[in-house]
Amino acid sequence: MSISKLIFCALVLAAAGCSEETLPVVEMSSEKAIQNSASLPAPVEVPESRRRNFDEFAGDIREILPEFASFGKYQGREVELLDSDSKVIAFLRLAPEKYERMEGFEGFVNVAVVVKNNRICGIAIGKNSETPRWLQRVKRSPMLKAWNGKTLPEAAELEVDAVTSATYTSNAVKAEVRAIVK
Repeated sequence: MSISKLIFCALVLAAAGCSEETLPVVEMSSEKAIQNSASLPAPVEVPESRRRNFDEFAGDIREILPEFASFGKYQGREVELLDSDSKVIAFLRLAPEKYERMEGFEGFVNVAVVVKNNRICGIAIGKNSETPRWLQRVKRSPMLKAWNGKTLPEAAELEVDAVTSATYTSNAVKAEVRAIVK
């Protein structure tokens, strides 16, 4: 492949929101890249190396959607959530590649938003370094349910109160949700 084609492909991938992390995942010819450059990247199967990143949310997803069985294809920042018949039942919306993160008391808290029928049906919490006791306060509080039933634009405007005695963790979760729904 010529240098100009490589540069073109890199520009197309960058415009599609791909990063160094996702570049090994995207496999397409330069002709297909040209076809896809005018639109979002085509959905692709979730590779095993990336699936581990989603697995951190699986437990919370099962609590939110008991029918959840596996992850499907992903496009942009959304991953299909499948039932046992491999039918799409919802989407997992992830944080953007680049945004200003807020730390909890012990570090960052990974968060994803579960969306079904264009409405939020739950907040999934993944990897974090928070003290389990404080994180459980947040998980058991009404705070995580405050976004339920809202569309993404409605959720972006929503002001949610922090959990008393878990303020740092609450604020980190709220900042993550805000970044995801925008």
